[in-house]
Amino acid sequence: MQYKDSKRDYLFMFLKGAGMGAADVVPGVSGGTIAFITGIYARFLNAIKSVNLQALSTLRCDKL
Repeated sequence: MQYKDSKRDYLFMFLKGAGMGAADVVPGVSGGTIAFITGIYARFLNAIKSVNLQALSTLRCDKL
Protein backbone atom coordinates (compact mmCIF):
# COMPACT_ATOMS: atom_id res chain seq x y z
CA MET A 1 0.00 0.00 0.00
CA GLN A 2 1.42 3.36 -1.01
CA TYR A 3 0.84 6.52 0.96
CA LYS A 4 0.89 10.02 -0.51
CA ASP A 5 1.65 12.39 2.34
CA SER A 6 2.33 16.06 2.76
CA LYS A 7 4.99 17.50 5.05
CA ARG A 8 2.28 18.11 7.64
CA ASP A 9 1.29 14.43 7.52
CA TYR A 10 4.92 13.42 8.05
CA LEU A 11 5.14 15.72 11.06
CA PHE A 12 2.03 14.19 12.63
CA MET A 13 3.29 10.68 11.85
CA PHE A 14 6.57 11.53 13.56
CA LEU A 15 4.74 12.83 16.63
CA LYS A 16 2.55 9.73 16.78
CA GLY A 17 5.65 7.54 16.49
CA ALA A 18 7.36 9.51 19.24
CA GLY A 19 4.29 8.98 21.41
CA MET A 20 4.45 5.30 20.60
CA GLY A 21 8.07 5.15 21.74
CA ALA A 22 7.40 7.23 24.83
CA ALA A 23 4.56 4.90 25.81
CA ASP A 24 7.05 2.06 26.25
CA VAL A 25 8.55 3.95 29.19
CA VAL A 26 5.22 4.00 31.07
CA PRO A 27 4.54 0.75 32.93
CA GLY A 28 1.42 -1.00 31.67
CA VAL A 29 1.20 0.93 28.41
CA SER A 30 2.25 -0.64 25.13
CA GLY A 31 3.60 1.17 22.10
CA GLY A 32 1.34 -1.05 20.00
CA THR A 33 -1.66 0.19 21.95
CA ILE A 34 -0.74 3.79 21.20
CA ALA A 35 -0.21 2.89 17.53
CA PHE A 36 -3.68 1.35 17.43
CA ILE A 37 -5.32 4.30 19.20
CA THR A 38 -3.65 6.88 16.94
CA GLY A 39 -4.54 4.92 13.81
CA ILE A 40 -1.03 4.08 12.61
CA TYR A 41 -0.94 0.37 13.50
CA ALA A 42 -1.65 -0.95 9.98
CA ARG A 43 0.85 1.45 8.46
CA PHE A 44 3.43 0.43 11.07
CA LEU A 45 2.98 -3.25 10.22
CA ASN A 46 3.27 -2.53 6.48
CA ALA A 47 6.51 -0.64 7.11
CA ILE A 48 7.93 -3.61 8.99
CA LYS A 49 6.85 -6.02 6.22
CA SER A 50 8.47 -3.87 3.55
CA VAL A 51 11.98 -4.25 4.98
CA ASN A 52 14.18 -6.13 2.50
CA LEU A 53 16.33 -8.45 4.61
CA GLN A 54 18.56 -9.42 1.68
CA ALA A 55 19.39 -5.77 1.00
CA LEU A 56 20.17 -5.23 4.67
CA SER A 57 22.49 -8.25 4.78
CA THR A 58 24.25 -7.09 1.61
CA LEU A 59 24.71 -3.64 3.09
CA ARG A 60 26.06 -5.13 6.30
CA CYS A 61 28.54 -7.38 4.45
CA ASP A 62 29.74 -4.50 2.26
CA LYS A 63 30.49 -2.34 5.30
CA LEU A 64 32.74 -4.96 6.93
